[in-house]
Amino acid sequence: MNKNEIIMNQLINLRLESKSINSENDLRNLIDKYDMIFAGENSNKISSLELAHSLKLRNVLDIDHEEMLLLTPDICKELNMKYEPLYLLKDRSTLADYSIYLF
Repeated sequence: MNKNEIIMNQLINLRLESKSINSENDLRNLIDKYDMIFAGENSNKISSLELAHSLKLRNVLDIDHEEMLLLTPDICKELNMKYEPLYLLKDRSTLADYSIYLF
């Protein structure tokens, strides 16, 4: 499996699991499982930076954040997931992260 496929599979799993959140306890368990924040009104927004960290931490994929920034737009388009670029505060031209909307 290539990097894109691994990331896509992880995002699909994250989408399914975040859709199943029914309580604060469910949310806490998901945060602990993936070591990442699920934000937004429906706990469906994650950070590409945290996704890269989670993949490394769980020995799923060793990917640096710069590569994740390059791959995120195409992967999100393929999965029909919205994403939003986030830029450095002091340099609005430097891409720092993406918010990924799982659903």
